[in-house]
Amino acid sequence: MESAAGMVEESKVVVALDFGTTFSGFAYALRASPENIFTFYDWPMQAEGGGLPYCKTQTSLLYAHAENASVDPFQLEEWGWPAYVKYKSLNKSVFDVSVPPNSGALSLSGERKQPESYFLTLFKLNLAAEGSSNTARSALPPGMTARRAITDYLRQISRFILQEVQNKFGSHITLEDVEWCLTVPAVWNEHAKKEMRLCAEMAGLVQEQDDDAGSPHPLKLLIEPEAASVYCQMKLTDHEWNKGDKFLVVDCGGGTVDLVLHEKLGSGSSVSVREVQESSGDLCGGYQVDEEFFRFLKRKISCFERFERQYPATVLAFSQEWERMKFAYAGEMKDEHVELPPKLAAMWEDCSTDSLPNDFISYDELLLTNADMKAIFDPVVNKILLLISLRMVADLKSIMVVGGFSASPYLMRRIRETFGGRVAAIVNPPSPGSAVCCGAVTMGIRSDTVVSRISKKSYGIEVAISFVDGVHPESHLIYGDLDDGGRWELCRETFQMFVQKGEEVNIKDCVKKIHRPMRKSQTEVTIKIYSTESANAKFVTDPGMQEEGQFTVTCPSYAELGFRPEIETSMFFGHTDIEVSATGTNFASGKKGLRVKFKRHSIY
Repeated sequence: MESAAGMVEESKVVVALDFGTTFSGFAYALRASPENIFTFYDWPMQAEGGGLPYCKTQTSLLYAHAENASVDPFQLEEWGWPAYVKYKSLNKSVFDVSVPPNSGALSLSGERKQPESYFLTLFKLNLAAEGSSNTARSALPPGMTARRAITDYLRQISRFILQEVQNKFGSHITLEDVEWCLTVPAVWNEHAKKEMRLCAEMAGLVQEQDDDAGSPHPLKLLIEPEAASVYCQMKLTDHEWNKGDKFLVVDCGGGTVDLVLHEKLGSGSSVSVREVQESSGDLCGGYQVDEEFFRFLKRKISCFERFERQYPATVLAFSQEWERMKFAYAGEMKDEHVELPPKLAAMWEDCSTDSLPNDFISYDELLLTNADMKAIFDPVVNKILLLISLRMVADLKSIMVVGGFSASPYLMRRIRETFGGRVAAIVNPPSPGSAVCCGAVTMGIRSDTVVSRISKKSYGIEVAISFVDGVHPESHLIYGDLDDGGRWELCRETFQMFVQKGEEVNIKDCVKKIHRPMRKSQTEVTIKIYSTESANAKFVTDPGMQEEGQFTVTCPSYAELGFRPEIETSMFFGHTDIEVSATGTNFASGKKGLRVKFKRHSIY
């Protein structure tokens, strides 16, 4: 809603959406009552799907294949738990993301059949994989993209959330009253964050540049472990919080594990913190333990890969039994005989040419020993322990472990055994699965949570500076105009740094630099913004340099003014995104500059 002055009024409701690899949830609060944060546990078909009451639903989609669709072969049928329940009940050909994309079901003639339905999960992994060296990704059917799947999911869950908010506060609440906060992993690069913003816009959460549908309030991208940090400080009232305390937040989700090291800037109920080291993380969440389990099955059962292709729904149902075992395992257990699905047992017996291995009683059961469980868990758990060890500092007071995978008693046991003697407390707060979205609501309402961060990259712009013989390469020599009409020797493609990798950046920091056109006849100046992993980059052509965006500022010529125009370029680091502006300082009123907010390029 706009005021009489044309400005968008402050939102009435702040909603935080934790879009996860395996499960997604949300929390919300009235801006007028920020202490009353609501979560949601009563998801449709949660019980029918075998799920326990939980603050999140499945991150899954079920599409029907439209044979006669001339444009779109994917017709969305269900999302979340209903997608899983309907998928299990289908007695027809289904494409499942756990199956290689070209391995559709076989007809009686041996030819590939076009799947009648597509069940998609884990598609968030594709977002992190694009534009990065990470190879972890989910299989998608031909013609389906991660952007499409994520957009469809965000559209459905956001509609559900709005309905829930209206049920709570009244039907008068509309999207115009809602401000959305989307949480993202600390490990995500700029490309993934850009794609997440784009998906949210396409899903109708916020207004696009040429479309008024959606909320008029800017979308906030919030770092997941930062949100969890706020939650821990607010929820753990019995924990002794003092000014200067350093604490590590370890957010163990389904796909990623993210870490942030914070220092408290106040005591008691204050939630203001500064980042001590740059946030970090890796793909070593609960899903990776599932992957280890299925690798174990493939080693033990020779036909398991074929069974996956032919009976994906049965495999998914069997994985629910594995979930029970995964979150029951605490490090010690007696041998367990896991009952196999009858179809798997029959296929295994039919395809076996040798006798059963010694550790198997029959084809109907799988023997799972304590050594097996440790071998399944330890590759992932050890990776998490390494991540924590790399963030340990001498005066660290406590470690806060949150996220859905933190419900694993074995993970918590290993963390306590490894680091219990080095910190005063290792805490797993109540409802750790809702830590991120609840903390994100508070961050969306309050601006005093994270006071400063450590920049993961160096940021700057392309400029030309005075050429110095013996310092600058001859290949970079160009000529501009001096005021007296002479030639100005310049070094082109120079990187002028605004913030350096590893530098602590206050959220109120605004870095300003003055620039002048190279030539007296110029009436336009193009500002190109670059980022790099290097802390000492010299040129925008250096390896690893990435152009983040550009815009053009118009200015009077030297002849029009009688002097060279000056343009002030500013970078403001107050949000997760960079805000860049360029304004004339010695011509007109200084208000003709173009202000550009790079909404899709986060600096953190």
